Parts: sequence; structure tokens; C-alpha cells
Amino acid sequence: MRTALLMTLSACALLLSGCGGGGGGGGSDPDPIPQPVTSNTINVGPGGNSSVAPVYANTGATGWQRGIDYPLYQNVARVQPGVPGDVNASLLEAADGSSLTLNTSVDGSPASVTFDASSVTSNNGEVMTAEKQQNGLNYTMLLAGLSSLDYSRYGVWMQENGDQILQGNELLASAYGGMETPVANIPTSGSFTYSGQTLGVGVDSTGNVAAIAGDIGLTADFATRSVSGIINNMVLSNGASTTHPGTTAQLSGGIAANGFSGNMSVKDAGAATIGAGTFDGRFFGPSAEEVAGKWAYDGNDGSKAIGAFGAKR
Repeated sequence: MRTALLMTLSACALLLSGCGGGGGGGGSDPDPIPQPVTSNTINVGPGGNSSVAPVYANTGATGWQRGIDYPLYQNVARVQPGVPGDVNASLLEAADGSSLTLNTSVDGSPASVTFDASSVTSNNGEVMTAEKQQNGLNYTMLLAGLSSLDYSRYGVWMQENGDQILQGNELLASAYGGMETPVANIPTSGSFTYSGQTLGVGVDSTGNVAAIAGDIGLTADFATRSVSGIINNMVLSNGASTTHPGTTAQLSGGIAANGFSGNMSVKDAGAATIGAGTFDGRFFGPSAEEVAGKWAYDGNDGSKAIGAFGAKR
């Protein structure tokens, strides 16, 4: 299981760096995980206890700030079927930029995992992947938006046991966080259009795991308090990358406070609906310069996926 999920996370990083320009490259046959993710294993809870109060007014901050412990809003997928427990996480970048600390609480058990330079397995400037073993568990952190986003970050983190025995504390989460726009600074008229990328992980009906990447466009209409958008140019990788031309995820929802949420409808190239899901996110930056969020998908064929995204105007 560890091999399959780590290969998937690595593929996410590679797919995201090349997304929009098409997939490519070969690889080994996909590694199946022993049991498929089932319908009750996606926890669409917000993650984190509260938002970080933006500090623009009193510091003149212009972007993602080091030394702040950002709550991560997340979707959680349990590898072993069962009702998910409580999972929270936050992300802290050291003041000197030398390390990232993932603070987690899984089923009431806290952990603080610091990834320094020796933990980084890949970094293409936009996406960093790091791994660490601690207290008998393996942790992986994939963080995206490093060069494309100024105020937010998104990605995937994983906790697992490093063996082939499925246990309840093994999970994978798609997450996002950052310098949230103050509610008072959310426009009340006009609209913004955001462009960016998404990444995620999916499991098909037989239990095979695959990385997912794509482009996202989102429009926020502040006059009508609505959001709409599309995820397209999708690339999936389960050992060998394959594009899925014409597959799109249509997004439609509403704005509340400094966030938004709604429903997702996924269609194939023939415009047939192949699944549905939900999405949510928040505005980031002093004046809603960016959005970041997460999504969860249920396919008509029993497949499931979770992901996160980031975009800027």
C-alpha cells in the first residue's frame, strides 16, 4: 500500500508541473491497494479549528507568511472502510523557510512532524513532496502553489503504517490554507475570474489508485453571491499517464462570508454524466486575489476521488 500511494503522490507532483501541456511518460503497472475506498470513507469536514486572522492591516504583509500555523481545510479518505474519526491538521513554515511542520490530530492522537531539506524527495519549484518516518508511522506531504500563488497553498498529506496491514489510522487528505481575505474586504459587486490548477487522488471500483491533475477556472459573481467554474484538461496516472480529453467537472455554488461551496457534476467527452460531488473553498489575499479549495467525487461506477485546487485572478 505504501508503494502505491507514494507513487501516486509523486505522480501528482509530476502531473501538476506539466498540466495544461499534456501528460506523458511511462511507468510500471499500477499498484492496487488491498481494499477499495467505500462510500463512507470520505470525510468532508473543514479541518482546522478556525481561520487564521489576516495580518495585512498591521504588518503590511504581501503574501504567505512564515511562522504562522495555518489551519488546513481538508477532505479525508480512510484507506480502510469505516466511519472516519476526527482529523485536524495545520501547516507551519519555519520563519527562515528551512522546514515545514505538519501538526495533526487523528482520532484524538496529536502529532507534530517536521519536514526539513533532508526529507524532500522532489521539488520542481511549484510542487514539493517530502517524506518522514516518525513514531512508527510514515508521513508524506505534497505542497503546491509555491510559485503560482502568493497567499495560499494546497496539496495532499498522508499518514500510514508502512506495511500491508490496513488499520484505522491510515488516511490521505487533500487540503488547503493560507492568508484568508477578511470578510469585510469581500466585494459586494462585480466579478472576478480565477485560473489555476488542481491535484488529487482517486480509487477505481476495483481498488486501483491513480493520481489526478487538471486546470481549473472559477468565476465569483459578488453581486449574485454565486460561483461557477470548470475543471478540465484532466490527466490521470496509475503508472503511465493518460489524458482524458473532453472530461470536465462543472462547478456551481454560492458565496458566504469569505468562502464558497457548491456541487460538482462530472461529464465525459460525450456529455454523459459519470459522477457528482461537492467542492468548497475560500478567498485569499487582502482583496480576494486568490482562491483555494477542495473537492470530493463519487463516480457512477463506484470510483471515488478527493482533491484540492488553487487559482489566482
